[in-house]
Amino acid sequence: MEVDDPVTGGRYIVEVCESGTEFFDPSGQQQAGGEPPLPLLSELNPILVGDHRKLKHDLLDTRPEEFASFSGFVSGVFAAVRTPDKLTCVRATKWAFDGGSYRGTAGVSRALDAVARVQAGAEARRLVITARARLAVAQQAA
Repeated sequence: MEVDDPVTGGRYIVEVCESGTEFFDPSGQQQAGGEPPLPLLSELNPILVGDHRKLKHDLLDTRPEEFASFSGFVSGVFAAVRTPDKLTCVRATKWAFDGGSYRGTAGVSRALDAVARVQAGAEARRLVITARARLAVAQQAA
């Protein structure tokens, strides 16, 4: 799912929990044993984006001339990510789909650098979203 970034004003991809009301925004540490999930606040404007397969299908429908290049890029991302990390792969492919410069030999590196920048902001986002959720609960109680 893609949500608003309350720190930068941009958008980023998160991993939604089975409940559908919370999400994980990991920064190097995965959800197992890591921080608790964050609430999926409506003010974050969540939008379902799907995975790399959906993005490839959407690209085939909208920009078929890029399909072969994009497919090769997606394969390169999966080969470059050492441990199976679905969120990193989805973030990288969405970055490329949205207009990131993924072509050429350094395309995968550029995508993974963009993902690393998103992941580096996880703690700041966690603090802002947690504060907003606490404020909403306090306002409802008042």
